[in-house]
Amino acid sequence: MADGNIVIAFTSALFLTFLISRIAVHLLPNVRGMMIFRKIKPADINLHHAHWGSILVIISALYMIFYSVNQIVATILGIGIALALDEIVPLLLLKTTRKQELKVYNKALPHTLIVFIFVVVAIIILSFLQIV
Repeated sequence: MADGNIVIAFTSALFLTFLISRIAVHLLPNVRGMMIFRKIKPADINLHHAHWGSILVIISALYMIFYSVNQIVATILGIGIALALDEIVPLLLLKTTRKQELKVYNKALPHTLIVFIFVVVAIIILSFLQIV
């Protein structure tokens, strides 16, 4: 059974992050300072809060697998899940053609492989550190 404090940390982070991100997007849709978190040069990629959320979910999941669950990790996981979940329905509502989707999907393959390899290497390193 989960520790009550961990559940509270996770649930609070999930709820507050969702609430804050929704308020920020609606009240401050074009704030210039927020764009620093979206546009990454020279790769010319756009990061949305679902991407940041996925990164936090991966980091917290790896930490939980190789170390332990604690309030900080549960909070990071809650933040990550909230950020990712907040964009699932909007992404489903985007109107694109299959041709457009495949073009982006295929163009993203090299970057996707880099991210995938990075995660696999992190897992190998964490596994090695657990053995040592």
